[in-house]
Amino acid sequence: MKFINYLDDFINYLLKNNFNKSTVNTYYTGIKIFNLYLDNNNININNINDRSITTFLNLLKNKNSTKNVYRAGIIKYINFLNDYKNSNINFKSVDRFKREKAISKVISWIEINSTLDKLRATETQSSLRDLAILNLVIKTGIKISDLIKIKKDEFSLQYNSLIIKNHEIKIDNELSKILNELKQSTPDGCNLIRSYSKNNNNNNLTIRSVEIIIKKYFPCNNYNDLKMTYFINLLDILPEINIINTHKSDNSIKTIKEIITNT
Repeated sequence: MKFINYLDDFINYLLKNNFNKSTVNTYYTGIKIFNLYLDNNNININNINDRSITTFLNLLKNKNSTKNVYRAGIIKYINFLNDYKNSNINFKSVDRFKREKAISKVISWIEINSTLDKLRATETQSSLRDLAILNLVIKTGIKISDLIKIKKDEFSLQYNSLIIKNHEIKIDNELSKILNELKQSTPDGCNLIRSYSKNNNNNNLTIRSVEIIIKKYFPCNNYNDLKMTYFINLLDILPEINIINTHKSDNSIKTIKEIITNT
């Protein structure tokens, strides 16, 4: 029996069991490529094992996330063949690939200041909120999950501070002024950073909506990139750790900025 003989039956089985069509298509692609690998290496269906699957996946140039979907599809197909088509493919387990860590990109101060200047010149409630979001991430490194939960009474104009999870965070005069303007129009008990959409009944922002707002102003970047600016900014206030040993064999010395920007 050819490995690929019952692929169409398998795909129909998945669709009947309400598998996501996009996932099914990726399974199909992975199985077809794996079948080519088997043919090119003269591997009989009865000789498929953990090693052959792992070797195939390691040869691929795809991202680890795609390899993991291919892996899942191949394993499900083998189980389908064994359970429903009287196959006897013997394999124990195939390890998942580790998730790749995204490398943050540092946004230039020129781009940041240009974007903030444009927002300052736009006098709408939503632009004021967006200005607050960008400034909060850049100047405090706050998590989005904490940002969207800031209550009106957790901001103090008198002390230029925010209370986040019972911790006081000092902020500069500009951000304090922005938050104070938002506070004036925020009903008691409501979140300070909120939605102004007529379709949003509870006026609460979600993590996804904040990510979209950041993308609106920095299309080629994301929250992590913007937060990296906060860490770069720390160099101005923590000069004593500006230069550190990289602990490499040549005892090379690098600045934190060089390490962060990988230069």
